[in-house]
Amino acid sequence: MQTEDLAQVHSTPALRYQADFENLRRWLSFDLLCGHVTPEHLFWGYLTEHGASEAELQTWLDDPCPPDIMGLNHYLTSERFLDEGLNNYWECHVADNGRQRYADVEAVRVGNLKMTGVCSLLLQAWQRYNLPVAITEAHLNCTREEQVRWLSYVWNEARAAQEQGADVRAVTVWSLFGTFDWDSLLTRNADSYETGVFDVRSGQLRPTMLAKLVRHLAHNQPFEHPVLQSLGWWQRPGRVQFQPSTAPAQPRVLKAVKTGVKATYAAPHDQQQDLEYAA
Repeated sequence: MQTEDLAQVHSTPALRYQADFENLRRWLSFDLLCGHVTPEHLFWGYLTEHGASEAELQTWLDDPCPPDIMGLNHYLTSERFLDEGLNNYWECHVADNGRQRYADVEAVRVGNLKMTGVCSLLLQAWQRYNLPVAITEAHLNCTREEQVRWLSYVWNEARAAQEQGADVRAVTVWSLFGTFDWDSLLTRNADSYETGVFDVRSGQLRPTMLAKLVRHLAHNQPFEHPVLQSLGWWQRPGRVQFQPSTAPAQPRVLKAVKTGVKATYAAPHDQQQDLEYAA
């Protein structure tokens, strides 16, 4: 199993070139493993300009190593929104690609933006590679009620993708024992603890509300609880903290085009130039 973030980048029309670049780059590790990065791939030149030799890339074409299962990690921060209107956002959201400065913010916090969602993202992965997929991380640092709603949401989205033909093998309940300092991505030793299925702060395994849900899911039993009668915070109007400077662009997805036994990727000429510039 190879794991990678299951992401989607949205943007204003002015930054769609950057969103297109990042929406192709999110698949790059799997493209390499599956032997899809040919000289026609939009990232062949990017990789050779940033340290990879053509001989190294050729080894992946000669001897690909596709995973048995694509492990996909998804968080509420995995969908992003890019906006050139910096005054609409906080200073911590400012990014720079060398061409322009812009805000890079969690899409869930932006108004008038339709989230892609776990089901659609799983279907993208399945349709692109035709390999079994699994959700390998789906953690939420929040109240116990919201944690239950989040895991239930991810589970239902995975089942929906399965019903639409995707070979979804599993939803991994991560983090089982909670996490320390995950809110800083382990960059600070602050002893900040987030509970998971169990709370281990006392030195003993104390089941949380998530444990009841996990037990029911593992036995394929319905979980009926009043907490699931309410939407998660990411589905309620109060999630919005920012308004986009212009109407969000419709996302474009670069699709694989079969040419013989290899897969290359097609894009309009102007889009290829934008992708190269974004790199």
